[in-house]
Amino acid sequence: MNGYDGANRFGVGDALTREQFCAVIANVVDADTADADLSVLNAFPDAADVSSWARPSVAWAVEQGLLNGEEQADGTRVLSATRDITRAEMAAMMLNAVDVGVLAK
Repeated sequence: MNGYDGANRFGVGDALTREQFCAVIANVVDADTADADLSVLNAFPDAADVSSWARPSVAWAVEQGLLNGEEQADGTRVLSATRDITRAEMAAMMLNAVDVGVLAK
């Protein structure tokens, strides 16, 4: 965990967003997010809503299979990157990370 870039604060009591969680996992495994293919975000209709600082981490998480969006009633999948992550979503993303070998059991 690095805290908020340039804000000199950690946000101890703040909720964690889905895009922040992607960054946390990428940091934990020392992922080279600079090589992430940002075009994978284009598969999601809300890709433009991903914060600029988070785009490489979110793209990396999508590429790795950690994040596959949330299904909407019409069958589309959205990233909802700036929405707070739920405990269930965090658990699912952690399990995905273990299943694909990004995190070890």
